[in-house]
Amino acid sequence: MRLFLKYSSRFLIFFFTISLLIVIGNYWLIKSTPINFSSKKNILFLGDSAPECAINDKIFKRSVNFSAPAESYYYSYLKLKKILDTKQVIDTIFLSFSPHNIFDNNWFASQSNIQHNFCRYYPFMNIYDFRFLLESHPKSVIYSLRPIVLQFLKNIFRKITGDHVLQLGGFTSLDLDRLEDALQSLKDGKAIKDFRLPKDLYPTNVEIVYINKILQLCNEKQVKLILINLPKRMELLRHKRYGMEEFQKAYNTEFSQLDYFDFSSMPMEDEMYADLLHLNKEGSSYFSNFLETSDWEIFRYVQ
Repeated sequence: MRLFLKYSSRFLIFFFTISLLIVIGNYWLIKSTPINFSSKKNILFLGDSAPECAINDKIFKRSVNFSAPAESYYYSYLKLKKILDTKQVIDTIFLSFSPHNIFDNNWFASQSNIQHNFCRYYPFMNIYDFRFLLESHPKSVIYSLRPIVLQFLKNIFRKITGDHVLQLGGFTSLDLDRLEDALQSLKDGKAIKDFRLPKDLYPTNVEIVYINKILQLCNEKQVKLILINLPKRMELLRHKRYGMEEFQKAYNTEFSQLDYFDFSSMPMEDEMYADLLHLNKEGSSYFSNFLETSDWEIFRYVQ
């Protein structure tokens, strides 16, 4: 029995030591990896899958797209800290701003989202950011330690093969046609694939806190922050449970000091939508070309 306990304790010490080394190794691998993009790109897009699928930064050439699916402003803030710490020429940030960004979306609280994101973003967290997440969802943070091992191995492989270690988002060209199914589900009050209407129409505290931290960071770095609402189907915008009226009130109350461009009701053909709020390949090309070549002022939101 004593021999078993002796070797068990040694194994636990060995396992803990290896795990700690992996966490530290992954930390420094991510932390030390720079972000590089063309000096001609001065506009940065951040946010969820709406800008991820709408902004083709090869067409809108002054921009670089770092958006990612179901991204809480918490992670947008951590990402932005990393980007602005590098010697890039970004002077303007466009941040996705829609009802589903500030109303209940479970993006921050979801255990699966925390597990997916923690291994990528913990090197960018300061004490406040880590404590904020840990105090909110301690179990999810603990469960998130396990994926770091796999993430570390992936990052080592990326480093060896010359692929980029930082997986922080980017443009995604959608070749999907879910619009008719989504419209029917919305009409029938059924679940919509890969999207759910907010449970309530009150701004979520964490999103308000971190959009303000994004603003504070932009002010410190002398970068202009602009809110942007991407094209969406009119059927969704008019749906009471999507909360456009409540959303506009929230902007007027909380963020009216920020410039806001509302492209949500911009006329676009059915063939340009993948679903209710994502543009497909054709739609992203059309919209990105519009941003590259046209005047936006008519889309500036005025109270």
